[in-house]
Amino acid sequence: MSDLLDGHAPIKEHTTTLRPHAPWFSDELRALKRDKWRCERRWVKSGLEVHKQLYRDSACNYYAAIKEAKRAHFSNKISNSNQKQLFNLIDSLFKVKGSLTLPTHDSELVLANRFCAFFTDKISALRSELDTMPSRSLSIPYQEQPSSSTLSKFKAVSLQDVKQSVMAAPSKSCSLDPLPTSLLKKGIHVLLPCITSIINRSLEVGEFPATFKHGLVTPLLKKSDLDHEILKNYHPISNLPFLGKMIERVVAMQFKHRLLINNLYTKTQSAYRAYHSTKTALL
Repeated sequence: MSDLLDGHAPIKEHTTTLRPHAPWFSDELRALKRDKWRCERRWVKSGLEVHKQLYRDSACNYYAAIKEAKRAHFSNKISNSNQKQLFNLIDSLFKVKGSLTLPTHDSELVLANRFCAFFTDKISALRSELDTMPSRSLSIPYQEQPSSSTLSKFKAVSLQDVKQSVMAAPSKSCSLDPLPTSLLKKGIHVLLPCITSIINRSLEVGEFPATFKHGLVTPLLKKSDLDHEILKNYHPISNLPFLGKMIERVVAMQFKHRLLINNLYTKTQSAYRAYHSTKTALL
């Protein structure tokens, strides 16, 4: 059957160009682009000066419309973005990410073991230094009120809570994940009961799944002008499984809610708090 199909309908290769989607490209721009192509074909076919001028006018109108559409799109995104979204937008527009710089090596396995040993020794040395440091009492300008409430267990989360957390999370994926995060979000209506069951089971027994404790560590230079042959100039960036981060997000939300309703936040704390930033820290 395969030979018969190859004889009557042989496989043919066709090359297509995949271009990134431009969110500012509208139907009006698409119509102007078709009009520009139409004028260009007419000028190439006839060679008349009048058709050449029509093509130039059409091209000028098209490129001017593109410029205006880009300006309006990014102006609207900037005005409607929060602080984090604004930083990400500016970073995507102006920062060019270079290739990964690593020390000179003959084997990737040997280099990975070198980095692993270096970072492990670094943490061990830091722990030893902290153990030998004398304890110092910090002067606190006010007395904290002790809380009588206790946290004995975590609450089970609903399907809607998990769905909201998944859809609000960045669509970053790890190669340890069984499927990309973007695909998980598209099929969330099918996978939601399973994800919710995993999270609630972890909260119920008080155990974090060992599978989610594994991550991919990438060493990145702290600054681009540092010597890439010196290991201490690198810092490790961990890429963790998505479901593990979802469990962490649920636990963090319950912790934050408990700290807030029981007034357990330190008054001078501005980090990891809603509506707090470096501005409130300075104030």
